Amino acid sequence: MTKKMVGGCAIALAAFTVVCILLISGIRYIFKDNYLSKEEIFDVVNKNYDIIMSDIQKGEFTKTEDIKGIEKVLDNDGVVEFYCGGEGISVSGADYGFYYTEDNLPKVSFLDYVLFDEDDLVPKDNGYCFDKYDYYYTEKIRDNFYYYESHFY
Repeated sequence: MTKKMVGGCAIALAAFTVVCILLISGIRYIFKDNYLSKEEIFDVVNKNYDIIMSDIQKGEFTKTEDIKGIEKVLDNDGVVEFYCGGEGISVSGADYGFYYTEDNLPKVSFLDYVLFDEDDLVPKDNGYCFDKYDYYYTEKIRDNFYYYESHFY
């Protein structure tokens, strides 16, 4: 092999390595977990309480949707759900967020789905959980506001 050929191979190998690194980084970015922690969700509610309550009273959530960490808001007949992200893919993933409930009682629905009956909730730590075919945990943040996490098996 000539010096030109060796130099060309080295350049091609370096370019191939860079392309592989970029592809791996891109794939990791696409599938990364993207959600707020429980503590961060509590902070979002407490620091933005006035904005969130104002939007709930108006039934208009444009200001709330601008709050960093809130990805989606769903108003469901007495329960307003605030989705704050998830991890994993569909059936083996998890979702995190909080909800407002007019009656100040823990609920079991999120993202427009009723998972099971509220009578199935049992006390756990500072909140309530359901742990049969899926796992759901909810905990009071402050009056009328509850944290939730749901894990799908």
